[in-house]
Parts: sequence; structure tokens; C-alpha cells
Amino acid sequence: MDDEIPDWLVTGATHVWRPYCQMKTAPPPLPVARTHGARIVLTDGRELVDGIASWWTACHGYNHPHILGAVEEQLRRAPHIMFGGLAQSPAYRLAERLAQLLPGDLAHVFLAESGSVSVEIALKMAIQYWINQGVAGRTRFVSFRGAYHGDTLAAMTICDPEEGMHALFAGVMPAQHVVNLPRDSADELALDNLLSSRASEIAALIVEPSVQGAGGMIFHDYGVLARLRKLADRHNVLLIFDEIFTGFGRTGPMFVCAAAGVTPDIITLSKALTGGTLPLSATIASARIFDAFWSDNPNAALMHGPTFMGNPLACAAANASLDLFETGTWADNVTRIERGLKRELHACRNLPGVVDVRIKGAIGVVELGQRVDADRLCAQFVDEGVWIRPMGRVIYLTPASSLTTTSWECLRRQSQRFCDVGPGRPKTRLRPVTAQGGHSRSGVPGWCRKYDKASIHSIGGRAPGGRRCRHGTAVMVDEAPFALLLHEYVGRCDGRVGEMLDAGHESGRVHHHHVGIGHFNLRRFGGTEDGAPTCHDGLAAEQGRPAGMNA
Repeated sequence: MDDEIPDWLVTGATHVWRPYCQMKTAPPPLPVARTHGARIVLTDGRELVDGIASWWTACHGYNHPHILGAVEEQLRRAPHIMFGGLAQSPAYRLAERLAQLLPGDLAHVFLAESGSVSVEIALKMAIQYWINQGVAGRTRFVSFRGAYHGDTLAAMTICDPEEGMHALFAGVMPAQHVVNLPRDSADELALDNLLSSRASEIAALIVEPSVQGAGGMIFHDYGVLARLRKLADRHNVLLIFDEIFTGFGRTGPMFVCAAAGVTPDIITLSKALTGGTLPLSATIASARIFDAFWSDNPNAALMHGPTFMGNPLACAAANASLDLFETGTWADNVTRIERGLKRELHACRNLPGVVDVRIKGAIGVVELGQRVDADRLCAQFVDEGVWIRPMGRVIYLTPASSLTTTSWECLRRQSQRFCDVGPGRPKTRLRPVTAQGGHSRSGVPGWCRKYDKASIHSIGGRAPGGRRCRHGTAVMVDEAPFALLLHEYVGRCDGRVGEMLDAGHESGRVHHHHVGIGHFNLRRFGGTEDGAPTCHDGLAAEQGRPAGMNA
């Protein structure tokens, strides 16, 4: 194992502006050498099983040979060509295939490079739809509490202003109507009344169907979507579905809109569109929307065109990903993941501090009563060989969908061995680990805040004979699955959930409770690895291979 921190991290860290963190106090990022299957390989040789599929994108696992082959072939032909006035087969084939997959007449595809941009385009389409119809004043939107639609300027206005990350920008852009989802008759009536009084100013409703993702992994049923369609039609406003997270099988069906039998006027797709390989998004409109732009009047055109719109490399990756979806094996895999998540996370339901456990498709969520110390908990997961990033009050899993029967059986037996919640469950040894040195309120030692090799080693460094905690002290661990890990972190800290949720500092010392989970545990939820790895009971687990593909 190479413990040397790469020079590119040391020299480049002062120049890179990282996402979603206060860089002055945040721990340094982990340097990655490569990926394979469902694993992230760090430059020091450690492998992390990825429990969140790189922000929900790597739906087939990393480095799938069919996708890589398609990208390599397109790279030799034409890596990029402008989309204005020119056409290329990957983009045109992709548009046709998406139109065939989606319900109703969602058949007009506008390609861009990110999910947030696709939302911006959807909002722009909706406003201009009314302008092209000769209707003035319809420039506002209705979105829903718990929503997250992106970080670009207009997208921020339709995120939940209280639960989201954009409170600093309140008042910068025109305020939108952010209301409760119509989960019951009272909220449906409230939305009906809002639309009755404000329909003349509202261009569209926009919703994340079935699951509100980054807003807290909040679920709702298909009946909510049917109510939204009914109300949109009643008041003659448009309906936009943001399926950037839920699209491509994450909740079970390929697309929520198709499973729900509710067709929006516009839908946005991204995340898993290219199988987590390259940035790409699609904003797809119905014939009703497109026809309002089809005109002899040049001013009626949609004047939008990102430089890398329809990038042929990204479109080649997306077409290859659709090839894999066409094999159909992903659906059975998601079903197995869902069953496994329900079984393994059940043990968390009655733990102190846990307010809900919910599973839908390949999404598993444990919600706590207060915000977690995400940096600390993430580092402890890294110590145990997994990559999981809690957000807000939730710890969640969104793994890749590839999983074989052989590996599932192996992991099921491990589940019975280590996660029996009855009286016979084996005890797990907990050893508190301490680290000397002054600590900031963030829980990171003062010397960790500088980007040098010593501080980077502090995040998940390793010593001979044992794993290291984030502050460098070696610890010996037992094997335990993810559910038991959460059990220990959330409920077993001397009966006080706060010890693991807040900073929990004493003067000059910080305490951690470590419990190992082994490399096999996240594979039970859909992780795979190249070759034929062996589970701890000695049974080989095969690499998942979609029918007709070499994986």
C-alpha cells in the first residue's frame, strides 16, 4: 500500500473550489486513483464500496465495458461537434430512444449538460409557451416543500426555502409559490384554492415524482401525482416532472411517470442518463408544448443552446446505458436490493433518535431526529471501507443496481450471522478511540484544516495492524453489516443519540465509537466488484453481467 499523498492533491488543493462545504473547516477530500464495479480505489490502495453511486449516477456500477467501449469508439470518430446547424448520430438516436421509452407524447428532446440546467430549460419552455400563446403574465411557478431542483439561479427559487441550501439568496429572484404536496384532501384543497386565485400568473407546477431527493429523501405515493395532473388540467397550468433522480429505475420502474400513469407536459432527466460516465441532461416536452414553438415567426423559437449541447461522447454513453437497460436484468436487481434494504434496515426502526426508516426501490433511508455531523460520520464510514455521505437528518443508500443471485445468497447468510436482531445476535465489541490535539467546532483538528500531507493522512489514514480513525489512531474492529453499524452509531452510544450526532468534544479530546462492517456489507445492497470476490464465509460472489453484455 502506498501511503504517499499525491502531489496533485497537495499542490492543487489551494486552487480547487469544492462543492457543498465550508472549505476553511472541511476535512480534505480523499484522493481517488480509479474505480471498478461498485468500488472506489484510493491512491493509498484502500477500496471503498460506494453506497451512493456517485450522487446516484453510476447505476450500472463504474467502468462498465459496454459503456466504455461506446465512448472509446465515439472518441475516435468525433469527440465533440457543435449542435447548431450540424447533426450527429449519437444525439439523434438518443432522442428517438428516449421518446420511445417515455409515456404519452413526450417526444421532443432538448439536450444539455446538467440536471440543474435542464430544469432551467424546462422553466424557460413553460414561460415561453404562454408567451407564444399570446398569454401575458404567466411567469411564476408552484413547487413543494421538501423540493430540490438544482443550484442555478432560477432553479434555486423553486427549492424549499427553509430546508434547502439557498436561504442566502432569498429576495434575489422573484419568489415562487412553495406549498405542501397534496398528500391529503386538505392540502389538495389548499392547492386548488391557490390555483383558482393565482392561475393567471402561474406558468407551471413542478415536482420530483415519488421521491424528493436532495431535500431529504421524502417519499410520496402516485396518488399525489394524479392530483397534481387533475389540478393542472382544471386550472390550465402546465405540469413539469423532475425525474433527474428517480429516472432510469432508481425507484423500481424505469420512469415514475409511466408507472404512475401520469404524463407531465415536460420532464427533466439527467443523473443516470449516461450510467454515471459523462455529464448530460434532457428536457423533454410534449407535442402540446413543442407545437407552441413551431411557427413561421422566428421570435417564437426557443433561443437556448449550451456549447456542449448534445455532446456525442455523452450521447454515446447514454445510448450504451440504454442498451444495458434494454436487457431487463436491472429490474430484478432493483427488486432484490429493495428486499435486502427492507430486511437489513428494519433493525433501525426502534432505535433512539431514529424517526423513520423508508425504502423505495434501490433507495434506503434512515432519518434521524436532528442533523448529523456529516463529516465525522462520513469519515467513520470510510474507516470501515464504505463511501456514504449523510445529508441533513438522513443517512441513505442509493447503490448501483448490479447484483447476482450467487452474491446475494452469500450476503444473505452474512446478514443472518451479523444482523440477527433477536436475543441470539452476537455482541459487537466497541473500543473508544481518542486523539490528542486541539479541536475546532467542526470536529476537525486545527492542523487538519491546512492542505498538507499530514492533514490529508488524518482522514482515514491507516497503520499496520489495524484501521485508523479519522484522527490517526489505530483501531481493531469486528465485522458487522450496515444496519448494525447504524445501530451502534445511532443507538448504542451509552443510550445517548446526541453523542454521535453533535460534535461531542471535550477539551483536547474527541471520542469515537467504531464498529467494522467489512467489505461485503454494501455489496448486499447492490455493490459488485471486478472478478470473483470472496465473501467472509468463503463463498464466491460473481460479477453481475447483463444478458448479452460482458461485464
